[in-house]
Amino acid sequence: MFENYVYRDIPEESTNKVDVYEYPPIDFCFVGSRGVGKTSLLASMAKELRKGNVTSFYVDTKTQEGRHTASALNGAYEDMVDMLDNADVGEIIPMGGIAATSIASREFIFKGRYTDGGWLRDKQFRFPFRFIDMPGGWYEDDGGHEQEVGQILTHSAVSFLAIDTPAMMESGDSVHTRLNHPDKIYDWYQENIETLARQGHAVIIVLSRCEAFWEKKDEMLRKFKERYVELLGLFQKAGLPVCLVPVKTLGGVKFVAYDKSIPRMPRAQFMRTGKYEPENCVTPLKIAFIFGLLRIFQQIRENQDIWDWITDTIGFTHFDNAENCVRGILSEIANIDEESFWGGEELYQ
Repeated sequence: MFENYVYRDIPEESTNKVDVYEYPPIDFCFVGSRGVGKTSLLASMAKELRKGNVTSFYVDTKTQEGRHTASALNGAYEDMVDMLDNADVGEIIPMGGIAATSIASREFIFKGRYTDGGWLRDKQFRFPFRFIDMPGGWYEDDGGHEQEVGQILTHSAVSFLAIDTPAMMESGDSVHTRLNHPDKIYDWYQENIETLARQGHAVIIVLSRCEAFWEKKDEMLRKFKERYVELLGLFQKAGLPVCLVPVKTLGGVKFVAYDKSIPRMPRAQFMRTGKYEPENCVTPLKIAFIFGLLRIFQQIRENQDIWDWITDTIGFTHFDNAENCVRGILSEIANIDEESFWGGEELYQ
């Protein structure tokens, strides 16, 4: 997974004072069925990241993949804002969501960067994080994409498991089963659990669209444990780091009911309550970046040979600077409100 994990220099962006280097990307992936709001979630996470003044992470629009990331996520953000702006406060919005990821996976790249003082010149290191958004249709029984899902999942340091909260909270199993496909999600993780455990894979479970249940967090946690007891047991037995994060994906809406006129396609109905104002979306992103940065730190150390250790000591190599840059980014994003997520024994009690 991390073979040949070495940096490359970027001479066109170096200056007379700073040398610029970049490491290979660390992969994250999104797991979740069609329509649970994975792309909307990523757009809201990116928006909150910028709003939170996390200056060490950015989208590099000098690259083709960076321009794609900026364009796609800005488009998703504008779609969500338009969806709210086109309805009056108190009006019901049939929540079709933004355009779903179609037949192919999509990739979005964020970069962390930090500059450390060098022996002769400062050195800036950049650490790309590639988010892979898999089509929700891949998880359906007739999808036939088991191999692709497994490959993406096992090549990712972190997976975001997106769950549609209104469907999870609905009485009875029909809507939850239809929209969240919990059995299929379990199958994908179970089929790859040995590899994931061996690689130290982390799972961030995101409860999306929590607006109507924000003051009922204990009830959300109880319902999640009830609905996903087997999946939690699988993660616990394998020793995977797991946390659960509730988010307001849109903010200015409140879930009302499901339109079940078409049983195989229940559609959520939301009432507009205000403007687009996501909340807590930056928490899962920060947690993922922390896991990713720790993996980078581990790989930097594991890829040093004895000559690197010797020359590092006298200040001739870049490994000491790279480690310092990882520490610097970690120190910026490490402040996370412990009340904003559940982890460890809270999930397994």
